[in-house]
Amino acid sequence: MKTIEQLETQIDAIDERLRSGIRSTSTDGTSVTVDLVALRDERDRLMKELDHRRKHTRRPVVSRIRLG
Repeated sequence: MKTIEQLETQIDAIDERLRSGIRSTSTDGTSVTVDLVALRDERDRLMKELDHRRKHTRRPVVSRIRLG
């Protein structure tokens, strides 16, 4: 199960790819084509998982100390 930080990192990486707008690259004769629609769908799925994780993550209880 991924942590909140891992989800945020993945979402940031997808955002960078989407902002660049590069659909295909070629290196040493190997071509890679990126489906931007699939990336947006994956980003949406990760955002939903992140929202769910944030809603169901408990914050630590604050201790109270009486000094007087």
